[in-house]
Amino acid sequence: QYFKGGQGEEYLVRKYDRRYKSTKHYVGSRGQERKARTEHSNGQVDHYDVSLEFKPAVLTRTEYPNGSVDVFDGIWDNHPHRVRHIHPSGQVDHFGHGPFLDCDFTERTEWPDGTITHFQFLHNEFEHLPLVTELPSGQVCYHGTLLQKMRAVAAGCHEDSKWVTRVKLRNGRVLSDASFRWLRVRRWVTKRVIALHWQERTQMR
Repeated sequence: QYFKGGQGEEYLVRKYDRRYKSTKHYVGSRGQERKARTEHSNGQVDHYDVSLEFKPAVLTRTEYPNGSVDVFDGIWDNHPHRVRHIHPSGQVDHFGHGPFLDCDFTERTEWPDGTITHFQFLHNEFEHLPLVTELPSGQVCYHGTLLQKMRAVAAGCHEDSKWVTRVKLRNGRVLSDASFRWLRVRRWVTKRVIALHWQERTQMR
């Protein structure tokens, strides 16, 4: 352990962990030291919230040797939850957390060219399915219909798992359940027109 300050006022600034081969850096006066970051032997660096609000320190950001970054949020229960993953290419994955689940699921992905893809989460299979893609031109592409709401059961409690039932686009427009239901109607009408056209051509020949 390494300290700074005059005699009787020493405060911890650095600690080396021989077991995990990592170096922890601290900030703050004597008795108020807070862990600011941890440097691992493999090049990974963890950053922590240094405010006095959280004790022990809460992980906020992890930088990996390959250039990727994980961003965490632990405001609501003092536990780090990954909310974003930034790829070296500039791609950004945003994550959400469902009720009674310990895993995170992809809510949307922002691509370097400005394209944004929104996902929905299939509860039983733990699968992410693309729902809507926003193109930089403003065009909105639908990939499929909205999954039905499911009933989550835990500790005798029933709660609706509303997986991305409302998608807010960059222009402020909100796509709700009705948007996807009308999409199904539009697709049906379009396919009916095509079917009648080919039926007519077949009868004429």
